[in-house]
Amino acid sequence: MIIHINGMPGVGKLTVAKLLAEQLNARLIDNHLVIDLVLSLCERGSDEYVGLIQKFTDVILNEIAEKSDQLYIFTNALAAESAKDRERLDQIRLFASKNKIPFVQVLLSCDLEENRRRVASENRKLKGKLTNEDELETLHKNYSIYHPPTELNLKIDTTSLSANDVSEQIKNYIKKIKEF
Repeated sequence: MIIHINGMPGVGKLTVAKLLAEQLNARLIDNHLVIDLVLSLCERGSDEYVGLIQKFTDVILNEIAEKSDQLYIFTNALAAESAKDRERLDQIRLFASKNKIPFVQVLLSCDLEENRRRVASENRKLKGKLTNEDELETLHKNYSIYHPPTELNLKIDTTSLSANDVSEQIKNYIKKIKEF
């Protein structure tokens, strides 16, 4: 199974994914691991950047195909308005479909004020993540997170929830799927 957690920067994707990976004995593929590797080779946003992300994702997906009995969690912040972002999610979604691996799409959101508070955390700064509240507000105004309709689909507003609460909701959703 592949669980894809998508949402704006700072909504809690990685925090929730880490808890979930531990609770479900899953492998975590955080988008920043791939992005950081690609940024060591080229500039953000360049054609080379996009191509390398796709290539590294292909490598990861090929490994998953060999171990499809394992649970994998991906994190991303992919915009519906960006063709390249839609392609990145579709690359994973179509791989899962082709390989008959259940694909669970999770959209995390939170209100702007809470999101601003979270994005300014020191922990994010240490990891080279977006910490500028004004940039975050621009993202909220100009973009929406890509979340195409799929069979296994979950949306959670994290504004007033702890990471434990969110991971518990996702875990319960996964358990229901496995019962069918």
